[in-house]
Amino acid sequence: MALELSTVGVRRTQNGGSRGRNGFRVITNNFAITLDKASVFYHYDEIEPVQTVRRNFQVIERLQLKHSDKFNPRGAYDGRKNLYMSHHFGDHFTEDDVFGNEERQSNNPISVRLVCVNTINSSVLDSYLSGQTNITPDGINYLTAMNIVTRMGAIMKFGRAADGSATSNSKSIYLHRDSVDIGGGLEAWRGYRPSVRPGFGCLYLNLGVTVGVVYQAGDLISLCLQWLKAERGAHHVNVADLAHLDTPTFGKLNKFLRHLKVITNHRKSAPNAIHKLTQKNADSYTFEKDGQLVSISQYYSTTYGKRLRYPNLPCVVFARDIVLPLELLDVVPGQLLQKSKGVKPDQTRKMMDFAKQNPDVRLRNVKNGFSELNFEDNDYTRNSKISIDPRIHSTEAHMLQAPRLQYRNSRVDPLEGKWNVTKQTLFGPKTVRAWGAAIFDGSRPAEVADFMRALARDMAALGMTVPTKEAPITSFAPEGDTPKNLFDFARAVSNNWHLGEAPDLIICVLPERADAVRNDIKRFGDIAHGIATQIVVGRKMKDNMRRDRPGNQYNNNVALKINSKLGGENWVAHADSVALLKRAPTLVMGADVSHPAPGSTGPSVAAVVCSVSGPCTQYTAECRVQDAREETIIDLAEMVKTLIYRTPQSWGPNIKQILFFRDGLSEGQFDAVMGYERDAIKASLMEIYRGSPPKLTYIVVGKRHHMRMFPENPRHGDKSGNCKSGTVVDTEVCNPYMQDYYLLSHAGLLGTSRPSHYSVLHDENGLSAEQLQSTSYALCHIYARATRSVSIPAPVYYADKVASRFAFHFAEQGDLEVDSTMSEEQKTEHFKSRFKAIHQRNLTRMYWM
Repeated sequence: MALELSTVGVRRTQNGGSRGRNGFRVITNNFAITLDKASVFYHYDEIEPVQTVRRNFQVIERLQLKHSDKFNPRGAYDGRKNLYMSHHFGDHFTEDDVFGNEERQSNNPISVRLVCVNTINSSVLDSYLSGQTNITPDGINYLTAMNIVTRMGAIMKFGRAADGSATSNSKSIYLHRDSVDIGGGLEAWRGYRPSVRPGFGCLYLNLGVTVGVVYQAGDLISLCLQWLKAERGAHHVNVADLAHLDTPTFGKLNKFLRHLKVITNHRKSAPNAIHKLTQKNADSYTFEKDGQLVSISQYYSTTYGKRLRYPNLPCVVFARDIVLPLELLDVVPGQLLQKSKGVKPDQTRKMMDFAKQNPDVRLRNVKNGFSELNFEDNDYTRNSKISIDPRIHSTEAHMLQAPRLQYRNSRVDPLEGKWNVTKQTLFGPKTVRAWGAAIFDGSRPAEVADFMRALARDMAALGMTVPTKEAPITSFAPEGDTPKNLFDFARAVSNNWHLGEAPDLIICVLPERADAVRNDIKRFGDIAHGIATQIVVGRKMKDNMRRDRPGNQYNNNVALKINSKLGGENWVAHADSVALLKRAPTLVMGADVSHPAPGSTGPSVAAVVCSVSGPCTQYTAECRVQDAREETIIDLAEMVKTLIYRTPQSWGPNIKQILFFRDGLSEGQFDAVMGYERDAIKASLMEIYRGSPPKLTYIVVGKRHHMRMFPENPRHGDKSGNCKSGTVVDTEVCNPYMQDYYLLSHAGLLGTSRPSHYSVLHDENGLSAEQLQSTSYALCHIYARATRSVSIPAPVYYADKVASRFAFHFAEQGDLEVDSTMSEEQKTEHFKSRFKAIHQRNLTRMYWM
């Protein structure tokens, strides 16, 4: 398994940016690695059918013990095909039966054939770590070996614990002692994810704190009951419920249990993986024994003298059609849930709450984890001549100056990533000519009328024009025909205001969980009729009105969303703060791809947004479906052309530079995805601008990394204990060759803040580190629905929101369901044929706010 590093990227021309305050140091979750020049890895490929990762580790561990004369010292293994040795024991090695008859878990012997495919030493990294050249394939292979070797000791010590006190996959180690029940028969276990990262002049061990989802150990019936309780959202279920599952629920339980390893509790047995559940129960499932048909319950009564307590429950089928009663099985402890099975939203919330740790707690956890996992002194690192400094690493950082924000008649300087909109006039306030409120949660019309008056008051205070006459208010049943009800209501609202066209805005009051109604509302407003809709949750609305006062935060936040949806601008970054955007006419684009949930047959959805105003605060969006889990934006050339043609004629044709911020790419995808997308953008620019196309800068913004920073001096931290908004790290622990930086652009709220990682993959504009960092930071302050800076540039955030709303583009929920036997091409064509475009009126509005 190759390490995810890129061989593309813009070469670093300076050690970092300097704009802002004087430099200071921050603590990172890294430990410096020293390599012996004599460090060599012999790379062996395991050429055999692949088992599970856990089983593969058992196979290679047993192989190395069986042939200790050859595997001395032992090699480090990735759980799949790659074995790295610190010595050479020949070009080929074959073992036909690793376990032998006594230890074998099946009748089929497991054979292993090893082939030495490469020899690599640390010198392959010299020119890369010094910043002279980009990384080579041999360099990537060496770093892959380093990753496997450094975590092998911890995995062998903790990741194979038979008592279930710890578990692991090929990248992370999880500990049961720090865990929490998240419902549905699942637990969240906290653990560690070590990885070796390149830095300026040396390598670093990055130790991330992570969380894994693990099946609860214990009897299998209890696990099934916990799952059923979560599936039904019930407070209580009993064993009898498992005997009467409807077909969809039975299928979901089958999926949840598939491949789960269990042992028998009536006699000693080796762990076996569940294949499926039987439709018949233990009383009715029969098989032939001694020429007679006997049921499962009869067999256990006569053979073991054991009368089943629950003969009406399904049985479990294993390999070779072995069938056992549910009640005789216990779950092997420490089994990680497969990602393809997914978790429910409430389980995700519990897991996210558990994952949050205040900075001081997380930092202490990292230090303790390094000592406990014994990275610096185990057989694998020692034999490979690797030395890891046990002192946690601090690195140089600097502080960016926050952009000054421009309102209609005033300017605001954010303080630690926050500011207040109260008593300000929006930069571009809009007019509401006709509006009304539709109630779907049973709220009293009088309550909603009070809210509408308070909202109108606060919208007017922000400079918006709102009718003074009472707005129409009507109640609807949430289970009714919402599209028809809204159509009739919209017509009534227009008539009320004597408007000869659709109303500007409909406020919709919903209960907290009303996904179906919400989907209908957004499909009606965004797609079918081009009417801005603003959803408010009835409970929150009432809580707000109990403490209502002019300019309250809840009303202001709603007003900011409404003004943006109507095409207004709430504030802009002052020209002095975005010199790069003012030096020449500039387009800023953000792009993201959302993928279907694990187990879903839905499509992936690509979204691109493009600025349509000089201050780069207003955006237009384009959204397309494509093959499931395809990360490259296949239709990008057409999407870019469509977006540019929407820009104002007085401005769009004069564009000189484009900043393209791309979300969602891992480093291993940089080469292929960026190459395709860069060429697609440039092809569309050549078609539009002919001989003088704008120059392109392509930047990847990443959040899926484990780098963290902590203030070394408390004065460089905020009230939450995190580093302050505007903290940048762009030296030492960054890529030694490619221009990249870590920017913490948002103020800390809960837990430890995660900086965003910016990687500059293509730059025709010749931008300096200072220009890139200050512009990225400024764009984090123009997210129109929040008076605080956000963690990624606003256009990237917008693209993510557009992609996540793809379900609204389909007329019926059934349009998102396809036959699993269809080819990927057929599925994509199905989705494309049913995908509804956004309404014409919303093309240049930020309808997704």
